[in-house]
Amino acid sequence: MASKSMKDAATAGASVVNKIIEGSATDAKDVKGAIDVKDVKRKKRAKYPSEERLSLAIPAYIKEYQQAAAYRESNAKHTVSITEYLCDLITADMEKHKDD
Repeated sequence: MASKSMKDAATAGASVVNKIIEGSATDAKDVKGAIDVKDVKRKKRAKYPSEERLSLAIPAYIKEYQQAAAYRESNAKHTVSITEYLCDLITADMEKHKDD
């Protein structure tokens, strides 16, 4: 079997990226090549079903702490993300002050 040239490999990679950008990709499970994927749908997260994106300018030292704190909250069955860690903190604070 002849190996692909770097140019052929780059062209194939670009076509995969273009398909993803065009939105003509689906669930990649059981697909042999990424180029064959069609109509990809985002996985819904059960914990925060109506989530919206929020960008925050957080200093690096706080982000490092958040990563460590999220890691401490994680266990063998579930890895806690920084987002989940922050949402849990805020939810707990909301519960604490619900009558304010």
